[in-house]
Amino acid sequence: MTRFKEILKKHINIVIAAAIILPIVLIAVFHDRREKYPGALKLGSAEIPKTLMPYSSMASVNTFAAGLLYDTILGGVQEPDGYDGVNEYLFEDGAAFQPADEKENYFKFSDGLCETAGAYERKEGSDYGFITFTPTEEQYAAQLARKKIVKGKDEIGNPIAETDGQFAVRSEQAVPKDRWRTYRFKVRDGYMWSDGKPFTARDIEFTFKYILKYSGAIAGMAFFLSNYYSCEAESDTDFALTLASNKLSDIKTICNAIMIIPAHIWSGIAKPAQERNLNPVGTGAYTVKSSDYIEDSSVVFTFREDYDESLKREKFAYEPVKKIVLVKYADQDVMLGALQAGEIDASFDAVDESKVYAIADNPRYNKVKIASYESEYVTTLAFNVGKNGAFRDGNFNGNGKKIRMAIAYAIDQNRLIENVRYNNASRVGGGLVPEWMPHALRDGNGNYVHHSADAEKANALLDEAGYRADAAGKRNLSFSILASAGSELLAREIGAMVFETVGIEIGFTRADSQYSEVIKQSNGADFDMIINGVTFETDKLLMFDARFGVYPNGSPRVFNYTGVISAELSALMLLMDTETNIAAQYERARDVQRMLIDLCLEIPLFGAKAYSAYTEIGFSGWVRLQRGGVLNAYTYRYLQRK
Repeated sequence: MTRFKEILKKHINIVIAAAIILPIVLIAVFHDRREKYPGALKLGSAEIPKTLMPYSSMASVNTFAAGLLYDTILGGVQEPDGYDGVNEYLFEDGAAFQPADEKENYFKFSDGLCETAGAYERKEGSDYGFITFTPTEEQYAAQLARKKIVKGKDEIGNPIAETDGQFAVRSEQAVPKDRWRTYRFKVRDGYMWSDGKPFTARDIEFTFKYILKYSGAIAGMAFFLSNYYSCEAESDTDFALTLASNKLSDIKTICNAIMIIPAHIWSGIAKPAQERNLNPVGTGAYTVKSSDYIEDSSVVFTFREDYDESLKREKFAYEPVKKIVLVKYADQDVMLGALQAGEIDASFDAVDESKVYAIADNPRYNKVKIASYESEYVTTLAFNVGKNGAFRDGNFNGNGKKIRMAIAYAIDQNRLIENVRYNNASRVGGGLVPEWMPHALRDGNGNYVHHSADAEKANALLDEAGYRADAAGKRNLSFSILASAGSELLAREIGAMVFETVGIEIGFTRADSQYSEVIKQSNGADFDMIINGVTFETDKLLMFDARFGVYPNGSPRVFNYTGVISAELSALMLLMDTETNIAAQYERARDVQRMLIDLCLEIPLFGAKAYSAYTEIGFSGWVRLQRGGVLNAYTYRYLQRK
């Protein structure tokens, strides 16, 4: 295996070494752009946003662009790399990092357009925060109507047979009858729109109502408002948001993901799906002119000269970078060469682990810095237990679960991490939540519960199921993993491992462009297994329900790729979702993880590490994060041109 990795590294080096010549060509290509924007922070990207719409896409480059131009109701606290949770961490200017008090501020909010206090339970003597109440019959009926919950019809209007009792259960699954919340927020001073108009609470009210009005065109944002009931700007500085929900975490994505847009501009835009927004008006520190947007080539963000001085002092330790240029590059090899040559200052895109492996200790890339960080993303192997899946109920004489468990015990994460991820990944427990998250599953001694390979248990389970190995060690079982071309090496390594351990043949089926549709249970998914991925961050506990839950009509949710339908699991997830105490909610999340391990629906393969590349040739002040790349709020605060 060592010889194989040396050959692989040599091969990769040959490929990307050729790219070291390309920056010479790129100098000519981008000469005029550099001369026009001296001192700019230049970021290489595989893609340039097709529009500057704040809601056009959830793709990271679109989110990045929108984040420079617009603001959200609240921000978030991120831990810098090197902060250990015990000792004081100092930034380069001597300022101490202020961690979030996770007992009080359990979502790790920071002030944004509004003050943080509005997102938490209202304290005595305060006018801000949430209160809990029981809705009137009229309010409850109105919310059912908004969600299209009608007796005798499903959510898309098809007739169904149901009793009064069944309708009552379906109704309360869709809309709870108690513990609704009204949040009251205060707008902070200093924010103005980039065209000079004042920003007020009325813009927030407008934003929510605009998203819901055009939910078909802005479906991603409308999803975050699925439990919205009402919003009212009580004045220019105060607004109240009512959610028809008893789920604690609903407010998280509303405050952190929805960019607020100006009413005086967007009230005249009736077709948001067609709007390119190339002269955006936002509250962010940067703006863009249409002349600085070159489609499929580059976009230039310019610091606002009219940006409020108090906000400027809050967000920037030194003079802000005046221009940020996002430039399209053909691929990562070219970007790495451009970084080495100082043509760009950072790669916007995360760098593949194979590239990181190849340039490590390589003198030809001695000016390229790599920042690694823990990602919340976990790569998994998911079984299809749906009605058309190989592991559906009743198949294998009712022994499907034993076969799944045998495959799980045959998976050696350490081998996958070494052979597929070049040792750049971490082990993850069967609960699918990485060790560093506060709701990770632990045993009675407080130790993280890892996934463990056990060949003896794996073979014993298959023997019990009646699938005994022949003289050659082969069992009369064969499956296929459906996955993208990029996951072929991983799929084949799993197949080799499982065959060597228990004698089950597992092949690889390359997915086509319709992959995202064919794996949906609603489309009759008939795969055996897929290479999948999950993230269950503390502010995304609702993802458990999205991945393993069902709709009120009993069918699997759209992202429930395994097709599991379990009333017991759904009930447990509902308890977790509606728990009002954060510590108790985390404990319910651990209960959910224990049940997922028992059901053996999805096996963790590894927790990914992510990598960002940058160079210190042109700028100093880069700040690394424990869980994020170098393009972050701290870096923007401390960057200085050399």
